[in-house]
Amino acid sequence: NPAPFEALENVHIRKDGAPVVLETNGVPILDDTGELKGYRGVGRDVTDRKHAREALLESRNFLDEIINAVADPIFVKDRQHRWVLINHALCNFVGHSREELLGKSDYDFFPKDQADVFWDKDEVVFISGEENINEEEITNAAGEIRHIVTKKVRYADAREQQFIVGVIRDITERKIAEQSMEKSQALLMAAITQSPSGILIADAPDVRIQFANPAAFGIRGASDAPLTGIELERHSANWATFYPDGVTPYPPEKLPLSRAILEGVTSENVELVIRNATGQNRWVSTNAAPIRDKDGVIISGIVVFHDITDRKLAEEVMIQSEKMMSVGRLAAGMAHEINNPLAGIIQNTQVIRNRLTERLPQNELVAKECGTTLDAIFAYMEKRSLLRMIDFVLDSGRRAAVIVENMLGFSRKSDAYFEYCDIPALLDTAVALAATDYDLKKHYDFRHIQIVREYEESIPKVYCEANRLQQVFLNLLTNAAQAMAENDNPEKPPAIRLTAAQEGGMVRIAIEDNGPGIDEKNKMKVFEPFFTTKPVGVGTGLGLYISYFLITETHGGAMRVESTPGNGATFIITLPITRGRESLA
Repeated sequence: NPAPFEALENVHIRKDGAPVVLETNGVPILDDTGELKGYRGVGRDVTDRKHAREALLESRNFLDEIINAVADPIFVKDRQHRWVLINHALCNFVGHSREELLGKSDYDFFPKDQADVFWDKDEVVFISGEENINEEEITNAAGEIRHIVTKKVRYADAREQQFIVGVIRDITERKIAEQSMEKSQALLMAAITQSPSGILIADAPDVRIQFANPAAFGIRGASDAPLTGIELERHSANWATFYPDGVTPYPPEKLPLSRAILEGVTSENVELVIRNATGQNRWVSTNAAPIRDKDGVIISGIVVFHDITDRKLAEEVMIQSEKMMSVGRLAAGMAHEINNPLAGIIQNTQVIRNRLTERLPQNELVAKECGTTLDAIFAYMEKRSLLRMIDFVLDSGRRAAVIVENMLGFSRKSDAYFEYCDIPALLDTAVALAATDYDLKKHYDFRHIQIVREYEESIPKVYCEANRLQQVFLNLLTNAAQAMAENDNPEKPPAIRLTAAQEGGMVRIAIEDNGPGIDEKNKMKVFEPFFTTKPVGVGTGLGLYISYFLITETHGGAMRVESTPGNGATFIITLPITRGRESLA
């Protein structure tokens, strides 16, 4: 082949047996007739270059294997934003082969507006040289909207050529999971926030409250009460925040949230009394449980509680009503038992008086047979005051008969229905009943209290339930008598003023005493359940609450108190004159 040759590589073996690669360049040598005589050329040892090229190729292949093994798309772009290196994951993501992608830009495969975004972000990296991480939304080859995070850095080679090296991570599934979790959390938070039950969550092991929903603040009685994040004492602290003084009366074993966190105990329907921010006692029913991590370790606790004060009060009212019915039945039985011998005493005493004082023929005849006269008998009785004693017996008997009749009327629960009643008559009956209430231990005698009546004439009758209304009046009269018994001022004898008058379509009733009065703090609480200023065992704190309930709920009226310390107290009741007939449940 008589032709020149260039850069031919041949492998030769040196004398020492080592291989050597020669690159040769040569031209043919021709004689005068043009016949090939040989070649003249130059040989160069390119063994090292050959090895370097092979190592580079091997390194390139190794790099391809590495980046192709990565699940995240990887690319390298030149300064013209053309792909010069890509892995299989990028090909799959874009939906084109390596041959189709290399040397092309984003504009060849993505919509222009999307490619513009990629171009601008690439330019930021090229110009600033700073690492750039962006989260964006793109449409892949299948037309699916995918969420990706792209990390890009600038790279310059030995010839100062600039490139961008980028890694893409598809976070679509993570975003969907996050959105689903956010939705679930939003729904859960909405349910917790709107829940009428109070919810507290505290961490372990310090029982520190981390979360409280609006209902918890509401039950506590102050919307801005600082619950969340308060450092609380171990055991009792989670409930101590529901007491103005921060001290709970319950021992640790009675506190559901503490037990849930410290002992892992789940409790249900545990009833506790709290004293809210306004100082009012409220009953709550609690359910508590520990919250554990995947390894079963307690990391926090939750307690759900709701206000059951109304239910407890209803139960107390029912109990009180049962007691009243029992007392009524007992009173009725006693009254019936007393009524018969009392009638005999009154009747026979009247007969005795008639036979001793009336000038009847039969009386005079019997006196004569006994050797005396009616005049002598009259003279003896006058000197010995027998007639006055007989009259006293009759008067006492009649008073006892009135008391028995009132007791029978108060105890007739079977006759409990609404009817038009005379308010002054009900007040007078209540006074008569209260006059029988005398107790040495209570240090008062209602009979020694001056009763002043100021009833407006022609007061219309009120549509009411007489026995229930009597119960209210009797309770107010008894409370007034007990309060005035605390006064030791002889210059201020106990007195109660009763007034009744019409005010429009209402009747206004006032029961006023001249006792010690009620201070402003207690005046705000007198109608609250379980509130009492009496010693333990004397007052239940339900009398005024039940009275308030009977006036406002049963009769549709209103009840309030006016008082200043040292100037007595006035309980004012207003009742509608006419109201639709109601049955008592």
